[in-house]
Amino acid sequence: MNKSYLCKSAFILLALCFSWNLHARSINTTPTPSSPLHTIQYKVVSFFAELFSIEKTLEEVDSIESSDLMTATASAVLLLATGDYRSIGSGNWDDPTVWEVYNGSTWDPAINYPGEITETPAPEVTIQAGHTISVLIDLSTQAIGELIINGTLILGNGTSTQQLTTITTDLITIGSTGTLTFDGNKVRLTLPNSNAAILIQTGGTVNGDCTNNDEIYIDTTKYATCVGSGSTTYSFGDLIAAGGTFNAEITIPASDPYPTEACSLVSLTGGYTGTATTPVTYSWEVTDPSSSTTSLGTSTTASFTPTTVGTYLVSFEVTDANYTNVETLVVNVGVDVTPPTAVCQDITVQLDTNGNASITAAQVDGGSSDACGIQALAIDVN
Repeated sequence: MNKSYLCKSAFILLALCFSWNLHARSINTTPTPSSPLHTIQYKVVSFFAELFSIEKTLEEVDSIESSDLMTATASAVLLLATGDYRSIGSGNWDDPTVWEVYNGSTWDPAINYPGEITETPAPEVTIQAGHTISVLIDLSTQAIGELIINGTLILGNGTSTQQLTTITTDLITIGSTGTLTFDGNKVRLTLPNSNAAILIQTGGTVNGDCTNNDEIYIDTTKYATCVGSGSTTYSFGDLIAAGGTFNAEITIPASDPYPTEACSLVSLTGGYTGTATTPVTYSWEVTDPSSSTTSLGTSTTASFTPTTVGTYLVSFEVTDANYTNVETLVVNVGVDVTPPTAVCQDITVQLDTNGNASITAAQVDGGSSDACGIQALAIDVN
């Protein structure tokens, strides 16, 4: 019995195995229900758990052109949850009548203003285009989710009296039609969470009466003033030019969501745009359809091989000396339809005392030892 004959025999047996059971690779071929077809690019870690919560509801909106702090363009949807707020007109932030609340399917008049009470999960808040929301007096909110400014948010009452606004959020997004205005020469906006970020899309702006006392603080660090105040503090103009604070971005794969099939390698590359203070560190994680999270390393590149049909959420975290920013990528994994390949190898035939030969004949899919391939097939020859 020569090597060629054994190799061919092994291949035939392998083919029979795969003909008998197409799913011999232990892949769950039942798609995960309510898998999102798109992704919203949250910059906060809390989003990861929320994406897989059964309490979440998807509402798709028109694609918008956004700048990931520089010139990158992404397609986004608005992920709505029960309790989220949006403006219904112009007025004061602390007036509930200018807000409405999502009940899971429709919008109801608000009873409280955003951040007036503690709510779980923290509600997202949207100031809609064409609406002006004013904060005329000192305001400190309870935790809210992302604050999206597509209209105008005015802080201050136009006087020289110190006015303090504290919004407990990890992310303020100033949309392409949005404006954040400091009305007065002693107006301070504080984001108390140390990992908070401001995202300014192309067309969005921050302006004010332009004194050194119109300030943006992240935690206890003064990040920006209207006209700048030293080498460690940005001006509002600097903030706009950079698109906000620094922003993590996943450049490969370029499409989001990214479609692939089970057992196919997903290669990842990331970086950041905007201004970051060295040292800069990186971290990758992937959450599978069962909500199990796995670390993928701490460099600008990473990879993983999905073994189960469903939706995977990749997170890429960039941390500098002061802040942390997170980019997400949805990977929609379908059934593995790539035919397996058998690779013939040199083999050793050993006879036992009964004259039986034990042979290791072939590898499948490059010799993967996980659920995506059979590493070896043992054949007994009498």
